[in-house]
Amino acid sequence: MVGAALLWHYVNADDDEEAAPEITPSELRSDLEKKDLVNVKRDERGIEPAYFIRLLQFIGETNKARTAGSREKSVKIRREHY
Repeated sequence: MVGAALLWHYVNADDDEEAAPEITPSELRSDLEKKDLVNVKRDERGIEPAYFIRLLQFIGETNKARTAGSREKSVKIRREHY
């Protein structure tokens, strides 16, 4: 379920093309499989905390990579104005 939500989010993101290179569903699924995040890990209370932390780390890493171009552009403009 979480993997499907991530897949939908990244495929349908309205980010600037320069800032966020297009990612295909198969590429995202492959990345999730490499990190063993495709199948949601559950315990008696719900989602396992360790799984949830790994999922948040994956989202952070992926977001950082997707916005690298935008951040570089912003830094360049900011330095020019400084």
